[in-house]
Amino acid sequence: MIIVLSARSPMSCGETMKTKQQRPLTCSKQLASHVLNHVARYRLTTTDALETLELPEPATHKQKNDALKHCTRMGWLGSDWLIRGIRYWYLTGSPEGFGIVSKHNGPLSEPAKLRAYAMLSFCSGLNSDRHKLTRIEIAKHFPELDRSGLPDRYYLNSENKGRLGLVRFDLGHHGRWDRVVDATRQDIRSHLSEPAIRSLISADRFEIAILTVLPQKAQRLRTIFEQQSASLRIPISVNDFPQLLPLITSITETEVHSLQS
Repeated sequence: MIIVLSARSPMSCGETMKTKQQRPLTCSKQLASHVLNHVARYRLTTTDALETLELPEPATHKQKNDALKHCTRMGWLGSDWLIRGIRYWYLTGSPEGFGIVSKHNGPLSEPAKLRAYAMLSFCSGLNSDRHKLTRIEIAKHFPELDRSGLPDRYYLNSENKGRLGLVRFDLGHHGRWDRVVDATRQDIRSHLSEPAIRSLISADRFEIAILTVLPQKAQRLRTIFEQQSASLRIPISVNDFPQLLPLITSITETEVHSLQS
């Protein structure tokens, strides 16, 4: 006689056999992989940023949002408030089967969230030719730069012969534009000391982008750098993101100090 036990059939040891059922994919694995890698690259995403995400195969707004929901149901992504009324998604670990290994998992601190959202806004706008570089990509394409303590602020601008770029964040409360200028000059000096970067500079393939909040401050900085452009040797753009202001006002003064680098 053959006895067939169901998943709930009691065993002779008094325990219940448990079977782990894999939830079926409600989107293609390829689309889920692109969404997860996108979040791993920027540390967070929003539905608006996901809408501008370029994919090897076209996907509708609904398909992208279904992929986001599926990754959340599977426990690969978590969600929290970016600001009131707008949510963001973050990695909860290293999803098995997708080859994603990230040291940055879980909800972001307020300063980290602000930096990540600024970078995401800079790279994920409509018609943007920029994307943030991962540490693995830097090691592969710019091995001379790869070192311990490398700042997580590099991006690739596929315009202008494919420029390597460095972001300088200016996300504090105060209007000290002179500190931004000094910090940017230090960025220039440190990169001029790198032989590999000097060759990129000579080929007009290196740039610095300043991300700030207020348009008035951005215009002040643009004027200063335009006046000094002949001596700087590196193209510098100043980009204002007033949509970051609600995040700034929710950050404590102590947290603001950690953003001044």
